[in-house]
Amino acid sequence: MQGKLYVAGLPYFKRAHGAITRGELYLVDDTTLERLDRLEGYREHNPETSFYNRVKVQYQHGHLPDDDTGGGEAWVYEYNGDLPENYFK
Repeated sequence: MQGKLYVAGLPYFKRAHGAITRGELYLVDDTTLERLDRLEGYREHNPETSFYNRVKVQYQHGHLPDDDTGGGEAWVYEYNGDLPENYFK
């Protein structure tokens, strides 16, 4: 998916054009998704106060960005704060 993953004690994912992050994809039911929301500090009705926001991203199967073996949409938890500029260099 497009974005960068940073680790500074906790993982911080931020969508970033031109960057690719690899990850694992899980199929979960609604109850598990609600539990994950609580774990990640996501508040659906008040996202501006959430630690992470749950956002939909496009993902692609395969090992390389141009590998056309399929993909789709998935939820990901994106850090709801600002990262220092040097994280994006």
